[in-house]
Amino acid sequence: MSRLLPVFNRPVLICLTGLARGGLEAHVLTLAQALRNRGDCPFHIVCHFDAWFMQAALRDGLPVTLLPLRNRLDSRVLREFEDFVRRTGFSLIHAHDKRILLAARRAARRLRLPLLSTYHGWVSSNRWVHFTNWLDLRLRLSWQRFIAVSPQIAEELRRTGVPADRIAVIPNSVDPAAFASLRPREQVRAAEGFRESDFVVGTASRLSLEKRPDLLVRAFARFHVECPEARLLVIGDGPLRAASEDLARGSGLAEAVRFTGFRNDVPSLLNALDVFVLSSQTEGTSQALVEAMWLGRPIVATRVGGVPSQVEHDREALLAPSGDAAALAWHLLSFRRDPDLRRRLGEAAQRRAQAEFSAELMAERTVRVYQEALADGVSPRHPI
Repeated sequence: MSRLLPVFNRPVLICLTGLARGGLEAHVLTLAQALRNRGDCPFHIVCHFDAWFMQAALRDGLPVTLLPLRNRLDSRVLREFEDFVRRTGFSLIHAHDKRILLAARRAARRLRLPLLSTYHGWVSSNRWVHFTNWLDLRLRLSWQRFIAVSPQIAEELRRTGVPADRIAVIPNSVDPAAFASLRPREQVRAAEGFRESDFVVGTASRLSLEKRPDLLVRAFARFHVECPEARLLVIGDGPLRAASEDLARGSGLAEAVRFTGFRNDVPSLLNALDVFVLSSQTEGTSQALVEAMWLGRPIVATRVGGVPSQVEHDREALLAPSGDAAALAWHLLSFRRDPDLRRRLGEAAQRRAQAEFSAELMAERTVRVYQEALADGVSPRHPI
């Protein structure tokens, strides 16, 4: 007999650092919008930085509070976070990145609240990130529940000692309403400087080490030799943008590659592509890949992280080994030569997105985890 799950007498606290602009931040926005649409799970968001996420949440009318993080070792924010949780009153805490874990754990422990965390995946050579990863491993068993955005991340959690019954796999998803007001494809292509005869491939990504923008440029350079009418559109920004632009110029591709920086019309830009490309060396669940699936774009991607759980090779996408520029270029050429293959795989990816990667389904699964965490309470088996 299934147990009755509790209703929400107090809001859920969703917390993240909110400094970057990437898939994690887009995921939290999409989740918050979907929870608001449901209406049965009140929530409030806390972030540490008045950056893109904060401004996007305010524009959308989401309940969000800024608790500034003055520096990496700012102990005051721990007290401020706890005081805010105590004053406001929450049913549980849901953390979304490792840099906010100390504040979340401290407040949950002292106020006896269930604590859960979504693991999105994180790769970096930064010493601070290595420290937070180490700290996270030490504190991980304090969490009541875990949400992994891919089966691969769930397996990593299990390997570090997290019991399987405390992990739920809930992939990143998108709200199809985001595609309701797409600008006409021909209009977008013309505005970006592309001719009707151009074959436009591209990506939407933070330009950082784990996303391998250099691999994308190298693969495109190989493809461009065979397909001179090809053009590359790189949507996004990040620490490797300048190096990527230099690589494109040094490869003789200055006229064939366009870097847009951050844009607020990403769905329209993705819809204007002939092929979407993902060149990452690691992924949880790629938000941009899900958007490309919803739009029915043909997809070329590296077979890393959660990507194979999103799309199957030769059924919904063409997948290449990690780091293999030649394989990426070959798949692009295969799509260029075979319009029927582009149509078939694009339509299959769209059907899968509609069935598995909707914001409504993501919110439903997340609320279920919240209810289970509340029903469990603060377990003495895993004290916080």
